[in-house]
Amino acid sequence: MARGNVGRGAVPFGASNTITIAPGSTQIIPPIPTATTQYTVQPSQLSIRGMTSFGGGGLLPVVLQGGLSVQTMPDTGVARVYAWWPNEPAPLLSRAQPDGSVVPVRGGFPIKPSGLTRNNYCQNPSIEAGINGFVAATGAPTISQVTRTDIAAPNQALKAVIAGAGGCGVKPPHVTPFSNSFNFGFDLLISTAPTGTISVIVSYATSTGGSAGSSTFSMTTAQAIPYVGQFGRISGSVAAPSTAASVTTVEILVGGLPSSGYIELDHIMFSGQDTNTTYADGDAAGASWAGVAELSASVIAPITIIDDGECPLDQSIRYSIRSQSMIGGTVYSPTITLNSNGTTWATHPFFPTQPRRVVVKESDIDKVYPANQGIFTPIGANYPIAVSSGNRQASTGTWVWGVFSYAERDDWLINMLDTLQPILFRMPAAYGYGYGRWYSLGDVTEQSLGLGPLQDMRAFSAPFIEVAGPSAVTF
Repeated sequence: MARGNVGRGAVPFGASNTITIAPGSTQIIPPIPTATTQYTVQPSQLSIRGMTSFGGGGLLPVVLQGGLSVQTMPDTGVARVYAWWPNEPAPLLSRAQPDGSVVPVRGGFPIKPSGLTRNNYCQNPSIEAGINGFVAATGAPTISQVTRTDIAAPNQALKAVIAGAGGCGVKPPHVTPFSNSFNFGFDLLISTAPTGTISVIVSYATSTGGSAGSSTFSMTTAQAIPYVGQFGRISGSVAAPSTAASVTTVEILVGGLPSSGYIELDHIMFSGQDTNTTYADGDAAGASWAGVAELSASVIAPITIIDDGECPLDQSIRYSIRSQSMIGGTVYSPTITLNSNGTTWATHPFFPTQPRRVVVKESDIDKVYPANQGIFTPIGANYPIAVSSGNRQASTGTWVWGVFSYAERDDWLINMLDTLQPILFRMPAAYGYGYGRWYSLGDVTEQSLGLGPLQDMRAFSAPFIEVAGPSAVTF
């Protein structure tokens, strides 16, 4: 997903392949419809110095960057942020406002990732860039790149053809780190019904480099029938031998094919100890390649969606996501504008993703800015003195707004007003309320407007005091 001027990744796979990232604009591939299509990376100072000697020895590794895409949704009053950061348990999402202030986004500070980061350790998983790295194994088949006809592009696959009858096997390139289990998945097509089994043979080495034997996953001849003449998905797992310390080769083998028989492979997923073998690679949303695109391992981060129901209206806003790792850095979105279309929105801090549309009775309201002070005349003085808190207080006044059904009335009473929390009112920027105002509402009066019980339009009125908003930081 990370294309453009930024490297495809920076996480070591196994014991090597530390890759730096460069600052600049990154194109989001594939783009999220109607959302921003690029972001900017600012590495941390430690990651910039990561390729220099650190503490007298070794290189400081650089972590893989995250990303974000923002979609404005004026019909619901939110800015929808799609955020990801591989292997980061709690990245921080912030919003930069036109005055330069940077504030935490409620529900995203920190972000709770929607899932775990996944890895595909196959180094040519989709065969889109050719057959690089594949090794002909059992039966010495001739291997080539072919086009699948059952799916839309990208739709390349590997074809392995044997000259004489027997088994047909290939070994995909990989950098799978050792674990007690090896999980895999791949799409397979077999030319004709085999008389042998479908096998996945995983070979291991000991800590001294000697052979630790192999573990085999097998499917019977009868189980192979669904893959004859058509692609099907195979997923499975093998356990490592007790003396194993590393994975050496993986062979995908179909036994008992006739002369000129063949197999086709695509969408190979070597996920190591992760049991989720659903196919994904560095071109997936939220993913990056560890090296050369299409020809390296990849990291697939979960995408977390956060609806920011406190985004100011009609103003230029920029989002950022920051890793809490010392070497993580920060990623910035382009500026976006959430259009109000003349609508005022109210957001409860307990439900920041679900603002309510507000129809205000007056286009503007009278406000009072109280002075917290007292006037005292000292003994013998001609003039009194003023004693105050030092600042004029924030505004007070009365809100009057309409509801158009009993259901909307009950929603306000139960979900917006019952907990006595301050509520954020965001008005169109042209109304002069800045980024919105937090109001603590007093006694609420339900006004019947002179309508009968079968006419369910009502109005609410409540005195308010402008207050500081509750903290958006969660722990």
